[in-house]
Amino acid sequence: MRLLSSGVAAVVAVALVAPATAAHAATGPPVHCGAVITANVSLTQDLHCSSGVGLTLNGNVTLDLNGHWLIGPGKAKAAFATSIGVALVESRTPRVRNGTITGWGTGTGPSPDNGGFDPTNATFGGMTYLDNGSGLSGFNSTFDVANTQFVHNATDAIGGLSMFVTVRSSTFLRNGRGISVSGGGAITLNGSTLEHNGVAVSCSEVGCTISQSRLRYNSTAIAAFFAGGKITSNDVSGNGIGFRTDYNPDSRYAHELSSNVFTGNTSAVVVNALGSANLHDNIFTGNGVGFTVPSGDFTTTTLLERNVFTRNGDGVHILAAGTSLKNNAAIKNNRFGIYAIGAVDLGGNVAFGNGHNPQCVGVTCSSH
Repeated sequence: MRLLSSGVAAVVAVALVAPATAAHAATGPPVHCGAVITANVSLTQDLHCSSGVGLTLNGNVTLDLNGHWLIGPGKAKAAFATSIGVALVESRTPRVRNGTITGWGTGTGPSPDNGGFDPTNATFGGMTYLDNGSGLSGFNSTFDVANTQFVHNATDAIGGLSMFVTVRSSTFLRNGRGISVSGGGAITLNGSTLEHNGVAVSCSEVGCTISQSRLRYNSTAIAAFFAGGKITSNDVSGNGIGFRTDYNPDSRYAHELSSNVFTGNTSAVVVNALGSANLHDNIFTGNGVGFTVPSGDFTTTTLLERNVFTRNGDGVHILAAGTSLKNNAAIKNNRFGIYAIGAVDLGGNVAFGNGHNPQCVGVTCSSH
């Protein structure tokens, strides 16, 4: 049984604590389920709502939950699927902060009466989204999220179409997907922890910038389709797949992976047919395979430079033409050090102590 890190264990403990029964001193008029908020407000007590929309933010207003819980009908109720904890309407700069939203079909998202108009600069801070269908949902929106926890949301912790999402110092634990955006926009993720999700970050036709984050024990840590991403200085460990790109044929928009540590993944980096990626200065240790192009049906445009592959099953295993290798080291891998069919050999590769001989196939390697 894998033990959670102390930080993640603390997240679970905080998220699963029962709602407080005593309200803080009043900071404004009482707020009830179904209220439309048109001015800044702080909750004075927890709200238990049986259906529909919990609260609607109409205008450029701040909802401060003030440490309280906004509780929806729960997954067992028929009203759950269409319920929304906080609905956003006619709001260019809404702010939601300092509380827990739980038991809703959508924790926070556009109003069902919104006619497709979404906020453009919604800000979320100090929140916990727990046990919802989805946490934050949007279309053609900009979300800025900081110091927020997403725990056990069934589909997406954060999801939508044509979204610009920035996340800092936040935690995603046991969600269907952590952050999932498609159809244009961008994801920027920094200093966050994503553990035990299905797909931690899904970027489909969306540029992803992911840095200084921990992506661990997910089915897939990062799944990227088409648009280029920048993946830098992350801990990517214990996942089924660390990074996967399925289609990105234009090398001008190649994914850039640099200075990451990939440890104990089944497959650390997978570039599928017509993929394009540049990998620099990464360390691969204890993975089933460090880097792989599993299909030989199409060429890829990929560069591996100054990476270290050690104690993996295979260091590098490539079955399609088009990968260039320069100044990589493959040391003490159980099977192949570098197996690269149709590779472009740019020189300087080193391999020794690997289980299979020759130590390198497709490129020439020195032993020191």
